[in-house]
Amino acid sequence: MSKRNATQRLLNCLTRRRVPSPDAGPEAPPRPQIAGIGFNTRIQTDFGPVPIQLLRPGDKLKSTDGSWIRLKAMRRFGFDRSCLDHLPEARGVLFPAGSLGNGLPLQDVILAPDQRITATHAAGMHEAKSAAECVGHAGIRRVEQDEAVYFVPVCDGSGAALAEGIGVGTLANSATAQIGICAA
Repeated sequence: MSKRNATQRLLNCLTRRRVPSPDAGPEAPPRPQIAGIGFNTRIQTDFGPVPIQLLRPGDKLKSTDGSWIRLKAMRRFGFDRSCLDHLPEARGVLFPAGSLGNGLPLQDVILAPDQRITATHAAGMHEAKSAAECVGHAGIRRVEQDEAVYFVPVCDGSGAALAEGIGVGTLANSATAQIGICAA
């Protein structure tokens, strides 16, 4: 399959409409939910901080509560320039180092817009928020990208792993843990 056909299939999948009931009014296409962690983001493991793309099944990730969660699989997906032009909401959200206060995150981090994060020691973050909800705060912004690559850790249990000092949600090992995109 050509790259163009693959991109078109992904766009079709992301923007697929549900068939409305005859009694329902016009329905807007569902907004795709895009969750994932950007390339080179360091995840705290029992070996120390490791770039997300180097993690392997069986690795132990440190959770925000201090316990360890075992990585079952790592999902990787991405968007090329053509796809990002048609689906600008897939562009990553940049969290500059220290933008959440108290030195968090430890280095610049790019997250997918619907990635849930927690930073219990960060200013104003007492509950999980999506990365997109943080845009506009302390230099946090959408980034222009030619390509967006995201990783989704699938773990034995649900929880939030520490990534550059902030909690990032992981997927529990289940039938729904496919990739970080799902049409709502």
